[in-house]
Amino acid sequence: MGQLLELSAGEVLLTFDHGASVVIVGRVIFEIISPEEGFLTFGQLRAKAETTESHGFCVSMTCMLSD
Repeated sequence: MGQLLELSAGEVLLTFDHGASVVIVGRVIFEIISPEEGFLTFGQLRAKAETTESHGFCVSMTCMLSD
């Protein structure tokens, strides 16, 4: 997979074969790592994994700490 998605504005619904869905919102950088995993570099998303087949779907992200 390894597909990188960059969105400057708006919303995009991504539906995975096993039933998980991700909505990426606004300015965002999101990478589809595999059918079971995504990585959020920047921005906002909403994810659902409500089917039995989609349990275990994972979104990783960078953490930013500030003082």
